[in-house]
Amino acid sequence: GGGLLHKRALVLEPARIISGLLDNVRVRTGTVEISLQDRLVNAEVFDIIVLATAMETNRQLGWVGLEGRLGQVESVADATPVQAEAMASGHYALALEDQRLWGATFEKIEDGVPAATSAAARATNADALRQLSPWWQRSATSLPVQSRAAIRATTADRLPLVGAVPDYSAALETFSGMRKGRPVDADAPVLPGIFMVNGFGARGFTWGPWAGRVLAAMCLGGPSPAEVA
Repeated sequence: GGGLLHKRALVLEPARIISGLLDNVRVRTGTVEISLQDRLVNAEVFDIIVLATAMETNRQLGWVGLEGRLGQVESVADATPVQAEAMASGHYALALEDQRLWGATFEKIEDGVPAATSAAARATNADALRQLSPWWQRSATSLPVQSRAAIRATTADRLPLVGAVPDYSAALETFSGMRKGRPVDADAPVLPGIFMVNGFGARGFTWGPWAGRVLAAMCLGGPSPAEVA
């Protein structure tokens, strides 16, 4: 049906990428108590706090309004080894050595509802795979298929949220005149030292590295790596 061939494109393995990105990073898990006003995390004071907390940000910032999207993918192992190959058209199909992966669904899910796989989502992915490549569908589904589902945080326009976190109450007061058509010549008030990076439910690995560089420049007061349109 036509399309673009990216001869030098790559197939990324998220687990390996994330492991590499976390080199020399201290990771602590468990219960977290946060005070954004005081920049406290579990009673420890930080110069900067970055909220990279996906749907949990709805609890920390009640006004942010992130939407959850349930995504299910299917995979098989021990298939015939092939060179890396990828096909995409809304859905995608990836081959890497003896691994196959295809999906993903993008279903709206209410905040707080846990992720779960379903036969309906598997059928949707199978139909998409059949349209991408009939031979792939026959080859992949002849092996035991594993399903995995997770929730992705998305914004209304599918663009990520990157930057300083507004002081919501102060912003309402600062810009209250706009409700009556009065212009306001003022910067948006922000919470000092509080930043966010979120909303990567669509094209996350495309936006992620760029957003990280932009945010690092903001936090450290350096020049922005983003071009100005």
